[in-house]
Amino acid sequence: MKIALIGIGDIARKAYLPILSRTPEMELILCGRKEELVKLVAEEFKINQIVIDYKKLKDMNIDAVMIHTTSQSHFEIAHYFLNIGIAVFVDKPAAMLYSEYENLHNIAEKKSTPLFIGFNRRYSPLWSKYLNSERIQDFQWKKIDTNILRHQEILSLMI
Repeated sequence: MKIALIGIGDIARKAYLPILSRTPEMELILCGRKEELVKLVAEEFKINQIVIDYKKLKDMNIDAVMIHTTSQSHFEIAHYFLNIGIAVFVDKPAAMLYSEYENLHNIAEKKSTPLFIGFNRRYSPLWSKYLNSERIQDFQWKKIDTNILRHQEILSLMI
């Protein structure tokens, strides 16, 4: 399986790359904006292929992408790959607005393309309470330094 990791920040380097790089059936491609950093991380994890522009990945016969970029870029990148029929794993939040989540979901269904949102608090009772709220479509992700949940906003719960 050929997977491209887009964004090589802490979550990619600490959680995903140590496992994926030791999985023999995985062929990895690293993609990031800073070429020197991408080269260093590729060397550290013994990955042979790197790309700076994520749009070049479409011509590399990849099976899936894992998106670990800044939260604000998740929707754009996930939207791009779903539209061309490439499976997407994206860290939460996949989008900043509910309507964007719906858009990603609709594209994934229309194209029969897998879409998975990585959320390390998926089974938290607090998250479940808000997931079942009648007004969930009005919620928005806001990244701040505290872990407080307010009406109309779901704040980043990742510590």
